[in-house]
Amino acid sequence: MPKVSVIIPVRDAEATIARCVRSVLGSNYPAGEMEVICVDNGSSDGTLGILCQFEPAIRVIRESKRGAAAARNAGIRAALHPILVFTDADCFVDPDWVRHMANAVESGAVAVGGRILARPEAGSVERFGEIIHDHSAAIELYVPPYLIGMNMAMRADYIKSLGMFDERWLRMQDCDLSMRVLRNGNELTYCDSAVVHHHNRDTLRTLMREGYIHGLYAPAFYRQHGAFVRAYCLASGGGERRASRVPAPQLPEWQKSLYHWLFRVSKNWGKVMGKYFPPVQ
Repeated sequence: MPKVSVIIPVRDAEATIARCVRSVLGSNYPAGEMEVICVDNGSSDGTLGILCQFEPAIRVIRESKRGAAAARNAGIRAALHPILVFTDADCFVDPDWVRHMANAVESGAVAVGGRILARPEAGSVERFGEIIHDHSAAIELYVPPYLIGMNMAMRADYIKSLGMFDERWLRMQDCDLSMRVLRNGNELTYCDSAVVHHHNRDTLRTLMREGYIHGLYAPAFYRQHGAFVRAYCLASGGGERRASRVPAPQLPEWQKSLYHWLFRVSKNWGKVMGKYFPPVQ
């Protein structure tokens, strides 16, 4: 089996990180072929203490520069193995997740994204988050496609050749990296069998905040990548795209409509604010 480094950026995640690490360590993957690197990004709660309890089964490193991009880059620099697999501290993974991601890369995929589901115990708002984080749609339906950082994999030498994650982006660093993959002439690959479960936003207030943050960074993203996005869309010629392979969450139509409306309104308001008051990068 190919050697794999699993990289988990973490900041103030004492409520979720133990479940995340236990799920990765419980993977159906040879222990000698996998290392787990947790990058503490300046936690002020009990996260670091929890991580240290898992040593030496995992490697714990620290990165003081703020942001998931800086934390992931610290993990990339520390990684010893040629295949890098990424998840987040508020996720837990299926037992075969590492194997499916590693096999996809070993089979020739350049940049891989896996399936993102809500937790089994999730409520309605959290299950609605499966629509927002639908990786099948992000890769196989949307133009241009993009990766979601909580479930992705690449070869170490390739991501280093792209310049790794751009640490100026506190958000959307995975989308920025995706544009550079596409500019490089490569494709993104979706792996439906590589499943992580994400603790999605679970209240209307936090759902709306997520929509606002998505919108807030969009104007800056399009200032940097807008020309390429327009050219890519023209080049695609409106060709047929695969529909999402992830079934929509089983929710009453009124709930889905309400949650969609709240998320969209918040996102549009974020775009307005991002246009006139761009976030510090």
